[in-house]
This record gives sequence, C-alpha cells and structure tokens, in this order.
Amino acid sequence: MNPAAAKRGLKKLGLSPEDVSCIFLTHTDYDHLGGMTAFPKAKVYISKDEEQMVNGKTARRGFMHNRRMKDYITLQDGETVTIGSITVKTAVKPGHTAGSCVYLIDSRYLATGDLLRLTRNGDIKPFIWLMNKNHVQDKKSVSESKELIDNAEYILTGHSGFHKN
Repeated sequence: MNPAAAKRGLKKLGLSPEDVSCIFLTHTDYDHLGGMTAFPKAKVYISKDEEQMVNGKTARRGFMHNRRMKDYITLQDGETVTIGSITVKTAVKPGHTAGSCVYLIDSRYLATGDLLRLTRNGDIKPFIWLMNKNHVQDKKSVSESKELIDNAEYILTGHSGFHKN
C-alpha cells in the first residue's frame, strides 16, 4: 500500500526497487498501486478494460474514483507479454473492478489479485461481496476461471495468501 512497505518487502527477498522492470496490476485499487512510486523505472501494465478506472470514466463506488494514472501499457484479454524468459498471459476477469484481470506466469503461477479468496481450509471463493464493484460478475468470473485455476501450479491471491495445487 505504500512505497516504504514495498521496499521492505523487496529487501527481505534480497532485491532493490531498481531490480523491478515491470509491474502487472490485476486492478487499480489503492491498496494495489499505493507503493508504485518505489519503482520509478518500471513499466506498468493494466488491462485495457481497467483503464476506465484510472482515467475518470468509471467510479469505483458512488462518487469515489480510483487514483488517476498515466504512463501505463494496456493489455487485451488473452494477450501475452514476454520479459526475458518469463511469459505473462492476461485474462480479463471483471467483477472486483470493471477491468480486473489475472495473470498466468510461465503457465504455472496464477496471480489473481482480488478476483477470489482462499478460505482457511483452502477452498476457493469469490472475493468479499462488499468489496466488489459487481459481485454477481465476480462470481461469474471465478466460475469461468475454473480451468485456469485447476491447471495452475500455484494460485497467488491479493489478500488471502497462496495455494499450491
């Protein structure tokens, strides 16, 4: 949520902010982009459908908008980006926000952001209804993601940890 926390997390991994060349945002809520200023050289990727959340066209809730962003690259559903030997495939999964997406990294790791949550016993559930822009759509997106979820070696969530399949 803030640059200092991002830097501390990287330090624990033996990395520095200068080591980060790309940031793939699953969505643009403040708790997911609040620490981005720690990475001034990184390219930032969001889904094309999420752009409406950062250009002022779509409110997050009521009259509240996500923070405006500039200098980002948009990705379409199904688009793949290769960075060195790493491949990142985008799958747009709206519900939590208008353009939420998940990223399948190297066909092994599924970064889900706030599409879903893991329960204490490891069940996969839609994200908390109160936090979703459209909970019915979020549930549909989770259901439509079953094959991605089942085939990923690891499920990496935004708030409820990870799961090894």
